[in-house]
Amino acid sequence: LSKILINHPELLDSMVARSYASTTKSRDVMTAELASLLEQSDYFEDQLDVLRRYRNEEFLRIGMNDIHGKLKQGEIAAQLTHLGETCLTAAFRLGVQELKRFGRPTYRFGRDVAEASLAVVALGKMGGGELNYHSDLDIIFVYDHQGYTNGERQISNHEYFAKLAQKMISILTMQTREGYVYKIDTRLRPSGNAGPLVTSLDSFLDYHRKEAQIWERQALTKARVVLGEEVLSSQLHDVIRHTVYGASIDDDGRQEIHRLRMRMEHELAKETGGSYNIKTGRGGMVDVEFASQYLQLKYGCRYPELRTTSTVEALKEMQTLDLVSAADCETLLSGYKFLRRLENRLRIIHDYSSNDLSGSRHYLNKLAKRLGYDPALKNPGAALICDYEEITGKIRDCYGRILGEYVE
Repeated sequence: LSKILINHPELLDSMVARSYASTTKSRDVMTAELASLLEQSDYFEDQLDVLRRYRNEEFLRIGMNDIHGKLKQGEIAAQLTHLGETCLTAAFRLGVQELKRFGRPTYRFGRDVAEASLAVVALGKMGGGELNYHSDLDIIFVYDHQGYTNGERQISNHEYFAKLAQKMISILTMQTREGYVYKIDTRLRPSGNAGPLVTSLDSFLDYHRKEAQIWERQALTKARVVLGEEVLSSQLHDVIRHTVYGASIDDDGRQEIHRLRMRMEHELAKETGGSYNIKTGRGGMVDVEFASQYLQLKYGCRYPELRTTSTVEALKEMQTLDLVSAADCETLLSGYKFLRRLENRLRIIHDYSSNDLSGSRHYLNKLAKRLGYDPALKNPGAALICDYEEITGKIRDCYGRILGEYVE
């Protein structure tokens, strides 16, 4: 946060303005603010910098309110998610503007001609409304109709939407003097990196009806349309709901989810004594998320209340429905919130996507104080590690009862 201010001392002016004093802003307010700033420049390169400056300024606003304790954990995630959606929408509009030589994508129905449209489906933390500082945006691009553009240079709708998706990714990821906006991950699309960047609605439906694997169905528990026309958005939500909650999951599905979880722990976390991964490590956030997603897949066809993209909301509903004991639910919820807060502090300190908990005694003491541990303690860092080991141990026990090999 200091780096943002040092690089842009002119932000002091906006920081004392009334709009900056807002503790929270709606997505609509952010969208209007950014659109107004972008309209002040006619040059694409300048607009890229405007987009980056706005993202940095909002990071600073959210971060300061976070540090001063004015925002709860859920509010921080909501504000960061609104910001991600706002920047994505701006990238879409800039991308359309850059491709205007192709005209608009159209399709025929009967004797009429209508405009085709693109939707962006968010997954992962963005889909769950749980973005943290420096979270990647996990997204899928889906368009509704085949056809051709109506500009001076005609191309197929698939080509047009592929160019638009590439342009959006470039707008958000390109490094300029103002940095980048977000890193984008599109690997959760049908067929992953081997599949096309954009998918037609028919192909999306067909793939998930015939070819999708358990982990892809699991990923769709977090799917949410964040950009797109109402009709296409509604159609996509129907496809997603049917794919995820159309049928329950059997024990083979449980074993496959557990196998994937163990593989992530062994291949990605690579924990050693004194070095922990709060996301993929033993008892980390993925334990909570996988346990929650398994129960959603198992019981979501019967209980509509479980069809939420939020991990916290899903766990609360599971307790209400008595699918998880009150004690286990409290362990998972409080543990998840502790880990999210820890991740929050690691990322705001390091200024990148960090999930590694390790370091010198001096570093861990500073981290513990930032998390609210008593500075009068002789070794607050040791108290933090002790709490971390206890909390993740309890989470792993709950995971074992719900999803592990010794699950009843």
